[in-house]
Amino acid sequence: MASLFQKARIAVLSNAHSLIDKVIDLNSVEAVKQYVRDLEESLNDLRESAAVAAGNVTTVKRDVDALSARRDELDRNIDFILTDADTTNDHLAEAMQVRLNAIDAELVSKREELTAAEQTASALADAASKLGAKHADMVSQLRQLKSLEQATKAKAKAADAMQSAGAAMSHGADASVDDVTARLHAEGDVQDARLGQALEGFEDGVDHDVALAQASADLAARKARLAAAAAASSPEPASVG
Repeated sequence: MASLFQKARIAVLSNAHSLIDKVIDLNSVEAVKQYVRDLEESLNDLRESAAVAAGNVTTVKRDVDALSARRDELDRNIDFILTDADTTNDHLAEAMQVRLNAIDAELVSKREELTAAEQTASALADAASKLGAKHADMVSQLRQLKSLEQATKAKAKAADAMQSAGAAMSHGADASVDDVTARLHAEGDVQDARLGQALEGFEDGVDHDVALAQASADLAARKARLAAAAAASSPEPASVG
């Protein structure tokens, strides 16, 4: 049993110390996350092993106490037989002494086992405490790294937005408002000239139509005057009496 727990102690403690001493690249958030997961898994295993070791200490101690009680009882019985003033039963003490010697040998072995178990339980408990502290520290650092990562992403997003806005403003600066205004004024002048030309042609057409109408009216009036003059100069016909 001692050999089994000794092997378990070596395996578990080796893994725990390896994780505690491991150098972590804090520039990689994912590496820290994985390290925290490894720590948590190892911590759970270590705590389980520590609980088993503590339970083993209790079991071995109970065995030692039971053997000690049996030994004390045999020792008292041997003393009683040898001092009861009856030599006929002294041979019974011999068999009891054999059992007592066997118990003493077993007690030596059990006490050694108890010492080893206590050392193992103590070492595992100490390692679990240190690994637990390391895990808590790394969890805290991971929270800080996540917060820093989020802040960095937010800054990068803001920087990209600022760059886009700056590019848009720079792009707009190339198109001068004054230049656009001057161009629109020039185009307006051209359109004003075209409108003037169109109006002038329209007015010329209207004036021509008016002139034709006036000439037609004048000719009609002239014809009327001529007809009146002709009628006035003609002799009246004689009346029939």
